[in-house]
Amino acid sequence: MDHRSIARDVRDARLIAGTEFRRTLRAIRANDSRFASVVVLALFTVPMGLVWLYGAYALGKGVDVGPGAAPLIGSFVLPAVAGFAATVAFQTVQDGPFPDHPTLPLSIASTRAVVLSKLFAALVAVAVWLVVPTVVFGGAFLAGAGAGLLAPAVAVWLVPIVLAAVPLGYLAGLWLTRLNRRLPVPTAGKAGVWAVFVLGSIVVGQRVGYVVADEGLGSLETGFLPAFGPTTAYASLLFGGGELPMGLAVGAALLAVGAVVARRATTEAAELWFADRPDSAENEPEGSMRPPTPFALTKTGRVAWHYLRLAYRAPRRLTHLLFLLFLVVPMVGPLAEAELAALRFAPSVGVLACALLAGATFSLNPIGDERGTLPVVLLSGTDAAAFVRGRVLAGLVVGLAALVACVALGAAVGVPPVALGLLALLAVGLSPAAGGVAAGFGVLLPKYEPEEIFGVETVRPSNVPLFAFEIGTIAVGALGLLVVGAPAPTVGSLVSRWPFVLAYAAVVAGSGAVGYLVAVRRLGAWTVER
Repeated sequence: MDHRSIARDVRDARLIAGTEFRRTLRAIRANDSRFASVVVLALFTVPMGLVWLYGAYALGKGVDVGPGAAPLIGSFVLPAVAGFAATVAFQTVQDGPFPDHPTLPLSIASTRAVVLSKLFAALVAVAVWLVVPTVVFGGAFLAGAGAGLLAPAVAVWLVPIVLAAVPLGYLAGLWLTRLNRRLPVPTAGKAGVWAVFVLGSIVVGQRVGYVVADEGLGSLETGFLPAFGPTTAYASLLFGGGELPMGLAVGAALLAVGAVVARRATTEAAELWFADRPDSAENEPEGSMRPPTPFALTKTGRVAWHYLRLAYRAPRRLTHLLFLLFLVVPMVGPLAEAELAALRFAPSVGVLACALLAGATFSLNPIGDERGTLPVVLLSGTDAAAFVRGRVLAGLVVGLAALVACVALGAAVGVPPVALGLLALLAVGLSPAAGGVAAGFGVLLPKYEPEEIFGVETVRPSNVPLFAFEIGTIAVGALGLLVVGAPAPTVGSLVSRWPFVLAYAAVVAGSGAVGYLVAVRRLGAWTVER
């Protein structure tokens, strides 16, 4: 292997990664909804970032950052490598181990160049989303501790860690992709396991945040792992300590690990692409397409059954629901940490979950979600109203499953049956309206462009209607819970607040009806040119 071939592969990798980056920017600029979602995200992130920046500065006050902190900092070296690698592995599984339309780059460049292009892209992503915030907030913390000049040293110190973690994460993503192809488990089962894993990760991260917030830095004074010589020596490089040779050796070892793993990843990628092709028909559930009796009675029910079965056979259509976890888990997390009595709030959480799932599952992109089958839908005998109602009904079935689980949990801890019935009634009234609002949002801002998520190509709703619906539904649902007197409403409390109950019901019903009519009218206006 000569140096010229390595230089050529690095050049090709830069071209492939640069092309992918420019294509992504053009796609964002050309799509108004995607551009608006980026702007909304920036408007939300910048103020929160300023608050967190001040919090980091305040947290650093009174903290002694000096050579004595080397064992503590060293205990975070391996967790940092694991965290960065896990992020890259997650991104590799989500976006796929190869660039979009990989046949062309794999035909005109070597596999090593294609792998290097993905590593370059992962390095940029880790730098932008993890390293830069770490340096910025770490710099604020150090400034509060009176050691602000260490911030540039931290940035340099993180380079070997990142260069070791990124190839490790990419290789792990390749292994997970191959495991996903070969596991004799239906796709729906894999999706369920993945959702549980994401949920558990969020709960664990939330728990760590609670510990730090409640107990301060003292809760981390022993670090994540016991400190030992090599990592402590590497941490001492920040302070110019006496373990300079050992620290430099650890840094060189991290760089060597990155190089060796990157070479191994090239071999794994070649085998995955050329010798381990997926079988799309394998492990897919079979069965009768005929809907069961409750769904077969009406056209709306038959449409709902179609989407429920489609989601079971292709769970990738529901990947956008993972965003719900980031909104609902902050409410569920405290319940998991609280005493048993706090589980009386479970039915209230079930009301919100039911409304969110009723709208978000199938109604947030009713036009773009059809993709190639949209002309068939438009030419079928199903009118637009039944089409929209079927999607809402399918989402309501999923939401009711979550509601039943939460109500059963509430009943197990002694929530009165009357309260459970009233909360269930609130969910049943709120959820169809949420479905109508979601359908209205979805037809106004449809998304047609497919993207690769968790290794499969799918079309998910645009971020603007997704976040607007989820945040709005949580706000309206929380207001409804307040109006009825959750977590233990009574008939007397509803009677005493009847003006507020009627006003709330009118607003919910009106918003749902408006969204439903907008969706039906917009969808009914679509035609297929003959």
